[in-house]
Amino acid sequence: MSAERLVSGTGMTEFYQVICRLDGMAGAALTAEQISSRAVDGSCARCAEVMTLFCEWLGIIASNLALIMGATGGVYIGGGIVPKLGDYFLQSGFRRFERDYAELLEQLDNPDSDYEQLTKRFKKSPDLIWWYSGTGIPDTETGPPVVILGVGSRSPVAPAINVAGPASA
Repeated sequence: MSAERLVSGTGMTEFYQVICRLDGMAGAALTAEQISSRAVDGSCARCAEVMTLFCEWLGIIASNLALIMGATGGVYIGGGIVPKLGDYFLQSGFRRFERDYAELLEQLDNPDSDYEQLTKRFKKSPDLIWWYSGTGIPDTETGPPVVILGVGSRSPVAPAINVAGPASA
């Protein structure tokens, strides 16, 4: 299963079935909305496991894309799944990638490194990588580059888009 499919509603339902089979159970035919709802309200341990992995993997994908695309302006996540998770998402493993990402940048912060300029650009942004759905897309004419991910219940993650603003010095 591709990363793009995994962090989508379709992937979520398929992964739920895999977890059920590994536990020796026949999984009910749940929708992504049912899985996320049961995870949030704590009524299904398998759904919670799926959502935990979903949030962590989404964080990994977002951080990788931000690094690859030089998204010094952040990561914005839209779609139908994440906004409905609310505090559950904020407390999930999604934000753990920021710490790991910062550690990577510290390792690359070497005057002899080819990545020195990239590192400095990323450190200038106080919200190195952030998400929110519904706040609007930042001004791409004057702001730094961002990565936009669309996470929907019916389709895989939309391709990352590097909305190229001016490079910060």
